[in-house]
Amino acid sequence: MEKRKSEISSYKNTIVKLLLLVAIMLVFIFLVTGMFKKEYGRIAERYYADTLKSSDFSFDKTLGESIYTVRDALRALSTVFSGLNEKAYTADHSEMLQRVVDSTAAYGIYISDADGNIISDAGVKLVDTDGEWNEEALSGKEVMGVYDIKLHSSQGELFVLSCPVERNGEIAGTITAFLPMTVFTDASETNRTEWNSGHILLSKDGSVLAESGFDSEEPGVSLFDNPLFRLGSNMTADNFLSLLEKNKSGNIYCTLNGVRYYVRFAPVMEGRWYLLTMIDAEKRDKRIESEVARFSVYGIIFGIAFLVYVILSAIVMYSGVRSANRSRSRLKHEAEKDLLTGVYNKLSTEKYIRRYMENDGSPAMFYIIDIDDFKHINDSYGHAFGDEVLKAVGKRLITEFRATDIIGRLGGDEFCVFLKNLATEEERAKQAERMKTVFEDISAGEHVRYNPTASIGGAEFPKYGTTFEEIYKAADLALYEVKKNGKNGIRIYEREEKE
Repeated sequence: MEKRKSEISSYKNTIVKLLLLVAIMLVFIFLVTGMFKKEYGRIAERYYADTLKSSDFSFDKTLGESIYTVRDALRALSTVFSGLNEKAYTADHSEMLQRVVDSTAAYGIYISDADGNIISDAGVKLVDTDGEWNEEALSGKEVMGVYDIKLHSSQGELFVLSCPVERNGEIAGTITAFLPMTVFTDASETNRTEWNSGHILLSKDGSVLAESGFDSEEPGVSLFDNPLFRLGSNMTADNFLSLLEKNKSGNIYCTLNGVRYYVRFAPVMEGRWYLLTMIDAEKRDKRIESEVARFSVYGIIFGIAFLVYVILSAIVMYSGVRSANRSRSRLKHEAEKDLLTGVYNKLSTEKYIRRYMENDGSPAMFYIIDIDDFKHINDSYGHAFGDEVLKAVGKRLITEFRATDIIGRLGGDEFCVFLKNLATEEERAKQAERMKTVFEDISAGEHVRYNPTASIGGAEFPKYGTTFEEIYKAADLALYEVKKNGKNGIRIYEREEKE
């Protein structure tokens, strides 16, 4: 009886000690969580700031693809027209302009000489050709800006690009293109996140050039003249304009139309203009608070789990098991790989392909790749060089295709690629096109550069085989046709190919 009481007492003492330890650990967890909440808030802010930087870069690239394509076309046309002997331009020249309009984002384009002879892509004289951009271009400058003009019976804001045309060392005229504001709004929509309210494009003097997601401003009107716009308390208009002039980027707060915004400002288009990415500050703050709260919950959960982990004294056993698992995983990985090329060896390749065929069964493509004249490579350059060629091929196959695909070496100079989950004909055709280009720029060797080619045969699973042997046979027949027709090519097996 006394022994029973002693055991109960000891049990109670142990429970009390464990509860006390739990209480101490919980207090510690809450204290540490509180300390790190503020730091994580700063980390979250930096994360969203970096996201905006990435968005700015993408926006600049998207907008530039539209505008720079037109600018490059103007420069090319300027060179062409510079070499013409005719002083005036004809309808034949308008056809050249029309081809630029048809192949780019340009809304309209015209060329004029210094005497006012004008031809447009539509073959007519424009109503407004005396804009300030024309005067700048005649002075020898390349112009890129936003203007409110009338073109082809359309009135409104357009991007204007204008280049001078030189002849015999003198400015003989200008060539001007117009782009619709949709190139800006499309770029804005393409690079807008769920918490991004819109974008504003500014000149360096603060004038609004374009906007997306806000009430339109008259072109050329300064953002600071808008009575509904106000900078945050830590920034003045002069300081902000000074930052724009110096091509600086950063983050500020402002109020526009009664809404407080967090603003990312950055130069775009080679520093010609500035992009303001407008984020609703309230939504942004709530998003960050939500992230911090989620971190706190995760921190508490992790702490409790860690506490249980400590109480159960499982850390040593867990570490040992984990270490053993890592060792087994590493050994398994090494055993599955071809030591020379880094792709799967023959045994592992067949194993994983068979497993996919048996367990998944979704449409896929199987390719056999045979390096052309590999015996000649070994005989002419030596087996060490041949190994370098095999390594180069293996490396290219690994980097070219998805990590989920099965890439293996079946032996000698024969590789295979099994592309999983190609459900549509379009996907299979796309991968076949990619396969054609795999060997375009492969090279091996240091002192002697060798560019290997390959014969490739492919077959569709499960259409032309439901087992590894069947699909291999079909692809091998296609490979045979490639070799028979001169090598260095690809062929996809079809049923009519005789076995």
